[in-house]
Amino acid sequence: MPMNRPETTDLLKDVADAVNRSGLITSGQRIIVAVSGGADSVAMLDLLHRLSADVQFDLHVAHLNHQLRGDAADRDAAGVERLARDYGIECTVGSADVQARSKREGRSLEDAARQERFEFLESVRRAHGGHRVALGHHRNDQAETVLMRLFRGSGATGLGAMAPARDDVWVRPLLDISRSRISDYARERQLPFTFDESNKDEHFLRNRVRNSLIPHLEAEYNPGIVATLARSAQLLRDEDEYLDNVASEACSKALLHRDSRKLVLAGSVLSGYHISIKRRMLRKILKDGFPAFGDFDFDAIQRILALLERGCGSAQISSGLSGHMASDRLYIFTEASPFKVPIAVPGRTPVDSLGLTIETSVRPAQELRNSLKSSGSDRAFFDMQGLDLQSLAIRNRQPGDRFRPFGSGGSRTVSDFLIDEKVPRPLRDEVPLMVCGDTVLWVVGMRTAQPSSVSATTRQILETRVFSAD
Repeated sequence: MPMNRPETTDLLKDVADAVNRSGLITSGQRIIVAVSGGADSVAMLDLLHRLSADVQFDLHVAHLNHQLRGDAADRDAAGVERLARDYGIECTVGSADVQARSKREGRSLEDAARQERFEFLESVRRAHGGHRVALGHHRNDQAETVLMRLFRGSGATGLGAMAPARDDVWVRPLLDISRSRISDYARERQLPFTFDESNKDEHFLRNRVRNSLIPHLEAEYNPGIVATLARSAQLLRDEDEYLDNVASEACSKALLHRDSRKLVLAGSVLSGYHISIKRRMLRKILKDGFPAFGDFDFDAIQRILALLERGCGSAQISSGLSGHMASDRLYIFTEASPFKVPIAVPGRTPVDSLGLTIETSVRPAQELRNSLKSSGSDRAFFDMQGLDLQSLAIRNRQPGDRFRPFGSGGSRTVSDFLIDEKVPRPLRDEVPLMVCGDTVLWVVGMRTAQPSSVSATTRQILETRVFSAD
């Protein structure tokens, strides 16, 4: 076990202050410590071990072998296991073929390794009842991240870089500490750390930023560039948090409806905000509404804003996602999935995709003569004569669907009918049709068809009601 030395107490105090100030770790928690074997993570483990006696939290070490450095990676894994044993801490070592994932998913090695680490650490946390996962990122990592995100055109959110805590799980106790202080601490404490030779590989952008760009900036422009960039990230993160809160409140006012395939926003409400808030609102609403689409880039947000500015029309936002603006309503939607549900007669038929229930009953005509005029958008009557009950169904529209609206002199396409009824394009594929085979009996909630209407000769009537499944 490393021995305490007086010169290490200042760093221990600074880390303890950071942990307490940001509430990174509290008494009774179990912390999964990500340890690569390098100086940063080994120093973090030592610091947290020293703090754990006072704060009363448990530690569990986790190490992932990325299978990128052959025997050296195996030695690192064995070294981390020995270190954990020396501290008397449980350790989980995992292994991942990062190179294979990189090729399989078309990711860079850096990105594939990052994703593998995230999944591994989260699995360890769940398996061992961990409350937090401690990562060894420090001030220099923060500065590198700011520059890398600046290169790709990030806004304030991206340039805020890494936060001390994220999602109430991921914590960075060393984020305010420089690499040099951590390295000095590791040497003074005689900690057994290794150096990853891949950190010299200039094929990786982060290595070029770390080994070439930042030393150049320090030498030619600002000796304190690392601290300056980290401070800028903190300022941007604070402002980003405030603006995000403003945007969240604005979202609740602008968002009128959300379901699995569409969002409906009040255009005039959205337009009333500053452009910076509008972008945040849209990014947040899209991320919450369509998580499977991942992050939405600047261009996707701009396409929506351009549609909002025009006040009408349609636009392709991204692959599989469209926008439509009409009557001060901004619709953002995916294509509707086809559905067809056989109707029980008599009985109730749930239409889960629409959150509706269809209720049917067969009644003698004389019982309902006086009720026919009371039919409304949720109730319709049909002459049973000629209906094939086995082919009754509820479905959405299909290309070529036609019907003869009640009270009309001829037939027309369902599509044209919906356009004339001013049904917005994103909603047309959701309008349910009651059909008998290929014959449209009812554009539900809107108009029945003439051939199936009740007449003076009708003897039995099919009464149909539609109501919300709630």
